[in-house]
Amino acid sequence: MRRTSQLGSALVVVLVSCGLVVGGDGTPARAHQPPAYSGSYAQATPAPYVQITSVTVDPSAIHKGKYPSMTTVTVQIALVGQAPPNSTVKVEALTSSSDPPGNNVHYSKIQTVPLNQRDVTVVKFKADASSETVNGKLIVTASIDGVTYGINVKDSSPKNSEAELKTLDP
Repeated sequence: MRRTSQLGSALVVVLVSCGLVVGGDGTPARAHQPPAYSGSYAQATPAPYVQITSVTVDPSAIHKGKYPSMTTVTVQIALVGQAPPNSTVKVEALTSSSDPPGNNVHYSKIQTVPLNQRDVTVVKFKADASSETVNGKLIVTASIDGVTYGINVKDSSPKNSEAELKTLDP
C-alpha cells in the first residue's frame, strides 16, 4: 500500500512539472501559467524610447578667420513607441574628439524641444570657429541630456551619431 502511494505521488509530481495535468474542461493546465489579462492590459506595450539617428554638419569645413566660419549641426532623433502628450527631449551638440587635441568650436546652447510623434524630431545647432579653432578636424556628436518621464533613451551607434568637421586656420 505504501509503495503504491509513493508511486502515485511520484506520477503526480512528474505530470505537474511537465504541465500534463488536465484542467476541468479537458485542456492541459500549466503549473506556472501567467494570468490572462483583459481590456487595455491584454498586450504589454514596451516603454517608448528616443534615439539619435543622424548627426550632420553643413558645410563640412569652416575657417577660423574667414568665410565660412560657421556650420549648422543637424541632429535627428527618432521616437519609437507612443510617448505621453507634450513630451520633450533635451539635446546638446558637442565635440567628442579633436585632432590635434585642444581644437574646438563654440556650439549654440542646449535645446529642449517637443518630440514629433509621427516623424523624426530635427534639432539644429550653430557651431562657430573660436579662438581654440586650429587646422585639423573635430568629431561632432550629439547627446540626449533629458527626456519626458516614461521615455527611455537608447544608445546610438557612433556611425549614426557623429559627423566630421574639418577646421581651417586661414
